[in-house]
Amino acid sequence: MIAYEGGEGANFQTTGAVAAQTSSGMRGVTTTLLNSWFAQGGGTFFYYKLCSGDMWGLAMDISYDTGYSATPAASTEAHPKWGAIKQIATGN
Repeated sequence: MIAYEGGEGANFQTTGAVAAQTSSGMRGVTTTLLNSWFAQGGGTFFYYKLCSGDMWGLAMDISYDTGYSATPAASTEAHPKWGAIKQIATGN
């Protein structure tokens, strides 16, 4: 099973949507999404976009790797969905 254009996002860019997509809680949401996908036998998961000016990407701009910490509470990342991907991919 393959996920094509997967991930969570919003097709509108309001203050609330931007705040939700960039909140630190999105790291946990994204980690749960991917762990559940793989636990249920899911294969390759193609996220919709790496970064874009809209809400569908892992990050809104190319600074996505700034502020990452393996400990979510210590992270200062602006794009926590990217942090979830990095956490799962590296095992940290």
